[in-house]
Amino acid sequence: LRSDLEPLTTERLERVPGLETVIAELEAGAATAHRELTVAREDEEPTMLDARGARFEADEGTGVVIVLYNITGLRRLERVRTDFVANVSHELKTPLTSIQGYVETLLDGAVDDPDNNVRFLEKIGQHVERLGSLVSDLPSLARIEMPAQAIQLVPVDWTEIATESIARHRDPIAARALSLSVEVGDEPVWVLGEPEGMRQIVDNLLDNAIAYTPEGGSLRVRVEARFGNGVLE
Repeated sequence: LRSDLEPLTTERLERVPGLETVIAELEAGAATAHRELTVAREDEEPTMLDARGARFEADEGTGVVIVLYNITGLRRLERVRTDFVANVSHELKTPLTSIQGYVETLLDGAVDDPDNNVRFLEKIGQHVERLGSLVSDLPSLARIEMPAQAIQLVPVDWTEIATESIARHRDPIAARALSLSVEVGDEPVWVLGEPEGMRQIVDNLLDNAIAYTPEGGSLRVRVEARFGNGVLE
């Protein structure tokens, strides 16, 4: 048995669930056999193995050869891609729903309301900018295959991120008659981060808070810098 997993000894391989089935298929006469196996490891992520075996004949008799490929990273990458697509779908849905609502309101007569038509158009413009930002960030799907250190971190102000997100959610908050308490200071709170990812974090938090807070309830948004052992938390 050959494997690219150094920690898996022959004794451990013999206890891999499903490996005996691959061997049995080959010994029963199958020319080839293929199965995906999982090796549980204490306090570690399970190891995923792609087992491919073949039957061969030699002068000494018949035997089988099995090659094991470690596909743990590949399966992890597939999960990350799936989560990414789900998150992007959620992020796109929020501004699209808001734009649709404003357009319907304008078509229903608000376009002739001088007190609100410009405000609605400004809101639509803000959400269009948000959509453009999300679309421009779609190449990050390719970045998930890169090591963490390959992601470009830049100085980002949490205060600005939170303030922009609050502005985008003012109307949904009002629609549910929620009261909003904002504790965001004038001083920036700088961190090294990825701006679009940080926007998504705050937007998701506010989306969930609005969706799951009973109508007439209250929301509280606070941005503060706390230091523990000299490190910004």
